[in-house]
Amino acid sequence: MCCDGYTEFCCTITGSNTCPAGTVAAGWWKADGSGFCGGGPRYYIDCNVVPGQHPCDCGCANGDCGNRKACCTRFRYGQCHQEMPEVGAIMCRVVTCTPPWVFDSTCTTSTATDNNTARHDAACLHRAFMPTDPPISADAGWVGFGVFRLYYTVLGRHPDPDGYAFVMSKVAQGWVLGDVAEYLIASEEFARYGAPPDDLFVELMYQQGLARSADSAGKQYFMDCLAQGKSRGDVANVIAQSSEAQNHLVSRITRGSVQRTYLAAFVRAGEPVGLYYWDKRLWEGIPLDVMTRSFCMQPEFTTRYEGTTNREFVEALYRNVLDRDGDDDGVAHWTGLLDDGMDRYVIVVFFADSPEFKQRTGIA
Repeated sequence: MCCDGYTEFCCTITGSNTCPAGTVAAGWWKADGSGFCGGGPRYYIDCNVVPGQHPCDCGCANGDCGNRKACCTRFRYGQCHQEMPEVGAIMCRVVTCTPPWVFDSTCTTSTATDNNTARHDAACLHRAFMPTDPPISADAGWVGFGVFRLYYTVLGRHPDPDGYAFVMSKVAQGWVLGDVAEYLIASEEFARYGAPPDDLFVELMYQQGLARSADSAGKQYFMDCLAQGKSRGDVANVIAQSSEAQNHLVSRITRGSVQRTYLAAFVRAGEPVGLYYWDKRLWEGIPLDVMTRSFCMQPEFTTRYEGTTNREFVEALYRNVLDRDGDDDGVAHWTGLLDDGMDRYVIVVFFADSPEFKQRTGIA
């Protein structure tokens, strides 16, 4: 394995399917027909060493000749972090079924394909009781969304600030999401449900996490898990971190400004992984206009308005965002600002945050 020409998976080295400290996502490629992504392409992201950092020496990953190499190959596809003109060797690879540009705005959509890697795999990419497709960079924001989903699934509500702060402090000390689930199930608040038997417990998790009754196959699966010694926290966490729960709860967890920006810039609802990612970025403190500017640099936006004059752009924005023709004064106002040098993304910020758009979408 160490000499097959490819680099080891990050999760084999660190236990996490994320770029390790001292590296950066520098490029990606896809493999078609892998069978791991429901018929869609599987994406591989190279984590290259940041200049000045030294996370590992060239050799077989973790000193095991059964692993592929790490920190040896100096190559870059180059679609990500193009603001960095130079990077070091590839330390390891991250794998995802979600297109990299969806959750990392530094990545472009320029495609590279290597189907020779379609069957490259590792056991650590299929660990049980873990959310699928984490962002490239590990951070408390993603874990935080997992905590949010657990609050809704176990307690049926949004986390209170004090409770959330306490749980995240425990996460910083080493708790994983399964520990959070156990803590919530052991709480006095959960005790209001009494002591439900296993079948009613599973049904409750389905109702609160997925807003539906448990299907017979799903209920039997979780009943078998409990009978085999899995804890109720394990079951709650699997349901809360499932793709179905992520899709169902995303509109309740992510803030309205992110949802409206997707609708205003792309004329469509945001996909869950993108909504979670940008909500995390706002939570970290980036300004709303910086997020909107990133949206308006994407091909999905630029292609839609390519070749339009400033007036045509404004008129199209009225139709696409507010679902009406622009009034003469409004069109003249915004066109004048663009003619005077204002960037187009600034107008998208105003339209997305306008009372009229909030009323039209029902998203505060």
